[in-house]
Amino acid sequence: MRVPSQGSDTIASRSISGRSHAATVHLRRPSVFGGTDVTCNGPDNGATIFVGYPPRDRALTCETRDLESVECSWRADGNTVPLANNRMQYKLLGSSCSDTSKSKCRHEERIEAGERNWTLTVENKLGTLELTDRADLTKR
Repeated sequence: MRVPSQGSDTIASRSISGRSHAATVHLRRPSVFGGTDVTCNGPDNGATIFVGYPPRDRALTCETRDLESVECSWRADGNTVPLANNRMQYKLLGSSCSDTSKSKCRHEERIEAGERNWTLTVENKLGTLELTDRADLTKR
């Protein structure tokens, strides 16, 4: 069993039956957009796997400039690879974020005085993460 794009990674395999095998592969890095090929006995036998990470974003900070909307920003984890089948989905206060390419999300809402939680939910097929900033945005 080989993983051509990854070099000589650790591969442990065992036979389950005459035609089935189980393998544990420790990759050095996540899969690229098209996946990682694992071959058995030549290039035409094997499978393509997709490996990535659950969300690991951090440091949510929210502020308002007009008391009519909130804009939150965070530090995205640089090791998360946006695979075709494992895209991150971002929601601020339960509403989907349309463009998160700059690690920012805007939500239209009248900002009232008082401390409250501003919650960003980040989700992909490998996990869910909630980031919270507790603040009175009228004082920021």
